[in-house]
Amino acid sequence: ENGGGSRARNRGLDEARGDFVIFGDSDDLVDPDLLAWLLSRRRESGADVVCHAYARELPEGTEYPSRSLEKTLMTANEYIAGSLGEASGMILSACLGLYPAKEARAVRFREDLPYGEDSLFLVTLLSRVKTVWYEPKPFYHYRVTREGNTLGKSSLAKMEKVMEACEAMAKVWEGTDCSAYH
Repeated sequence: ENGGGSRARNRGLDEARGDFVIFGDSDDLVDPDLLAWLLSRRRESGADVVCHAYARELPEGTEYPSRSLEKTLMTANEYIAGSLGEASGMILSACLGLYPAKEARAVRFREDLPYGEDSLFLVTLLSRVKTVWYEPKPFYHYRVTREGNTLGKSSLAKMEKVMEACEAMAKVWEGTDCSAYH
């Protein structure tokens, strides 16, 4: 039975045996050196979480974010604030990082949210850690070609679900000192 992406990711968390986890969508692409790079950067930086940029793969070609964060090693709160900044060119997606498995298991993905659930997961996980290493290289390639895709077409029903996720993220945000960076 297909229970959606959140259920599959939660099942993956239940089955994972390593110290770290990553996530991806079945129809997206990652650079072949992603895992080696993430683990190497984690060891070298000592950051709790290692994140990276993405590229959007559109039918007419590849689109890269217009800008990225200025710092590479930062607090988790700085990463969230920078990602939410006006026209940051970034997204808060669970597909863009390496996470401590223990924290990820404690957070989980909300299975009742078809949109924004990975952003909520990430904000909640980041509220539980201290540091993030950010790499502006787009290791993840988000293919924007399928119907219903989060970065694709919009509808009122979709926007209502996104707003529900945003409201949940705001509650997490209010429970941290993130607002000092906004």
